[in-house]
Amino acid sequence: MFMIFLLHKGDEWWGYINASYYIGTIAGGLITLYMAKTIQKNLILSMATGSVFFSAFTFLYGMSSFPGLSLILCVLMGPAYQVRDVAQQTAFQTNIDATLLPKVYASRNVLLSTISSLSIIIVGAISEYAGIRMVYLFGAGLICLSAGLSFVLLKTKNKENSYYHSL
Repeated sequence: MFMIFLLHKGDEWWGYINASYYIGTIAGGLITLYMAKTIQKNLILSMATGSVFFSAFTFLYGMSSFPGLSLILCVLMGPAYQVRDVAQQTAFQTNIDATLLPKVYASRNVLLSTISSLSIIIVGAISEYAGIRMVYLFGAGLICLSAGLSFVLLKTKNKENSYYHSL
């Protein structure tokens, strides 16, 4: 059972949903250009905030049975994803020695490919046994967990900074 079925729309809605998401990512790219200095100064907060919003929009999308709302949520996912991703890429590039970046990116890509492969199996099983909505809810939960970890990292970083500034 696919999300399109839950929206009571035909196969052409795959195109509408994908187009909506990409419109959102393009808008998100423009927003991140505008917010570049703020993102640069607040990398962890930007990652966490982007993840929170991406998680919320994914959750709402998974729960939605309204086609128009689903398209709007897909558009809104784009900027949240872009802010999170740009902050993450910037953190890699500014905190890792340039000579190590190729190895770090290669390792990251291997890890992401492995996780993607495993997630296809997991998502297939969740979809088969619990339904497509649960796939989105599970994904939203994992993204939310990621955001929570980012906020823990931010809190730890702030404590360290306040400790060093007090010396």
